[in-house]
Amino acid sequence: MFIGREEESARLKSLWGEKRLRMAVLYGRRRVGKTALIRHFLQDKPGVFFTASSNSAALNVENLRHAMVLSGLFAPEKVEDAPMKAMKGTLESLFSRSEEMPFVLVMDEYPYLARALPELSTELAGLALAHAEKSRLLLILSGSQLSFMEEHVLGAQSPFQALSPIAIKLAPLDFFTLRRHFDLFRSEDAIRLYGIIGGTVQYLSWFGGARDVRQILVEHVLNPQSRLFEEPGHLLRQEVREGAVYNGILSAIASGAERLCDIAERTGLETGACSLYLNRLITLDLVRKEHPAGEENSRKTLYVVEHPLFRFLFRYIPQNLSTLTLGCTEPVLDLIAKDEPSYLHYVFAAICRQWLRALQKSDPSLQTFGRIGRYWGTNPKTRAQIYLDVAARDEACGMLCGKSFWGGEPVQKAHVESFLASCRGLDAQRYFVFATSGFADDCKALEYEKLSLVSLDDMLSRFP
Repeated sequence: MFIGREEESARLKSLWGEKRLRMAVLYGRRRVGKTALIRHFLQDKPGVFFTASSNSAALNVENLRHAMVLSGLFAPEKVEDAPMKAMKGTLESLFSRSEEMPFVLVMDEYPYLARALPELSTELAGLALAHAEKSRLLLILSGSQLSFMEEHVLGAQSPFQALSPIAIKLAPLDFFTLRRHFDLFRSEDAIRLYGIIGGTVQYLSWFGGARDVRQILVEHVLNPQSRLFEEPGHLLRQEVREGAVYNGILSAIASGAERLCDIAERTGLETGACSLYLNRLITLDLVRKEHPAGEENSRKTLYVVEHPLFRFLFRYIPQNLSTLTLGCTEPVLDLIAKDEPSYLHYVFAAICRQWLRALQKSDPSLQTFGRIGRYWGTNPKTRAQIYLDVAARDEACGMLCGKSFWGGEPVQKAHVESFLASCRGLDAQRYFVFATSGFADDCKALEYEKLSLVSLDDMLSRFP
């Protein structure tokens, strides 16, 4: 089942509708759904879909020619012509055909092809420009190696700049979109699972029909032979050289070291060197650099592991690797269970921010607020340190302040009052309190125009 990606699908559909030479660059980290989106888009359109591999130039050219025949757009005897055996001749044939009829050419995993054929990008861009007047080709270059796609395909020095490529970067799906894939799980188990795999749909297919979170943990997450267990290593080997250093940084952040000085201390790195490694992880979408909501230019900075699978595995695996290698999962499961309130509070808070961002699009009263994130700092009135799970700022009116409660009993009136008191001095104009277990009856007396009490059931009913 294909879900979500309405905005990305609409952009591709718009490009196809122009019926002239256009180029799109579709990229995002591994397993995020690039191929699924392309397959969905190509369902009712003529097209050549080619996936490059880490092989020789000759083998990749042969595979491209095979894809051309399978598309039904090229007669086998024409593809077998001698000039076609070179990549330039193959590309020339594709562009010539696009002058006769519109079709889509997808080159998936383009970095492999470009490395096998160093002159390919220049030749491809040159041929596209030569045929631009008559061609009706929609060229889609797709890839998972983010740094290559951003620098060599979309970068200022890329030969493709002359084609004005449309960049489409796929982000993982949010919880409420992915919830449709979690329909066989209880709501709180769906959040637990989201805290492990995030918005990567493909990981769900690796569970073999398992519907119990504990079983999934034992068989597919904590098992050293499983694909999920090995996934971070595969990705890092593809993108970086000093794997041990990056492993140490990711482990430090996932374990709670969010400030640069703390990360450097945990890893034994100088802060300058640590900052360079962090910047590399940021370009790979594995780490995110955060500032307090409404203070984007502030020097107050926290680093978080962006990829949920990385965050989960680097939080629990490094110190327990020997135990898991021996096949002893029970001690690690016990550790995860004890840590669950802290870990899942973070996950649920992120889901609350997703929910509020979705609501912001349709609620005019929220549209004056800026980026919804989190907030930390000193309360200017009480001088106490404050941390908000959800926050946004309206420069004219003040702040939006939010708190999330994971698990346990329904939230009591005293908890809500304590939160409201902690926000005094922040010039708060809107308050949101989120709770997976709902609220005690006496909390209803507190709710008014500026204060919204939102249970998990409320969240799911608004954006099912």
